[in-house]
Amino acid sequence: MSYVDDRHYIELCPNHGLSVITCGWQKCHPSHLCNIRYYPNHSFTFVVKGKGYCTIEDKTFEIHAGECFTIFPDLSTTYIADSEDPWEYYFAIVTGEDVLSLIRTIGVTPANPIVPYKMDSEMLKNLSSMVKSGGSGKRLGYDVIGYFLMCMSQIVETRSAELNQGKAQDVYIDKAIAYMKTNYPYDISVSSIAAYIGIEHSYFYRLFKKRTGISPREWLVNYRLEQAKKMMEESTISTTEIAHSVGFYDLPHFANTFSSHYGTSPREYRKSLKPG
Repeated sequence: MSYVDDRHYIELCPNHGLSVITCGWQKCHPSHLCNIRYYPNHSFTFVVKGKGYCTIEDKTFEIHAGECFTIFPDLSTTYIADSEDPWEYYFAIVTGEDVLSLIRTIGVTPANPIVPYKMDSEMLKNLSSMVKSGGSGKRLGYDVIGYFLMCMSQIVETRSAELNQGKAQDVYIDKAIAYMKTNYPYDISVSSIAAYIGIEHSYFYRLFKKRTGISPREWLVNYRLEQAKKMMEESTISTTEIAHSVGFYDLPHFANTFSSHYGTSPREYRKSLKPG
């Protein structure tokens, strides 16, 4: 045997919403392999030590302590303990009408089955109590469900914090873009934008590039060029006035930047707009 475990099959309680069918703890030896299986129910595995690898269909995931991974029904699944730092984990196999709602709440999918959790004393106590309760059989599995849901509530809390952080980051970027759209005619810097939205310069730069794929400076230049091009199409004011109006105070620099971006000079672009 390449593992030691404490596994319990639970007398199913009359709860149509969510029931834990099986729960347990397992400590694997190096490279312990669970061959290809097709699970009929959802399974949640909480890794508490070491690491391992789970392959769902043709995609392999590396999973570490402090992460929970979900096995989905009717998908080819294989998992194996690491050869040097084999994992130890608790698991629960569940069924019921509310399982899909739980899956959606924590945001896991077959393509992204891993969520982090806070591996503190409360979580470890709930996982251990879930397995011990599974072995007692005194409460028809209701106690097991309770401990399982306590574990999942900690994942939901962690997930909510991540989502809220993501929303806060989106607010920063939306505010920065609104500021640039309003102030693009003026001599504004990335530092001044960061100061306006209230975060540190380098952190703002990283957030902005992650969200948009380009730097704040590139975004601002692109927006200024778009406005200049629009003014050329809709007005007859001079190229110099247009350049100044969109925040370019060096005419050669404006011409070179425009040419590089659009493949034609401002002069040639304006000529191309004239009929005939």
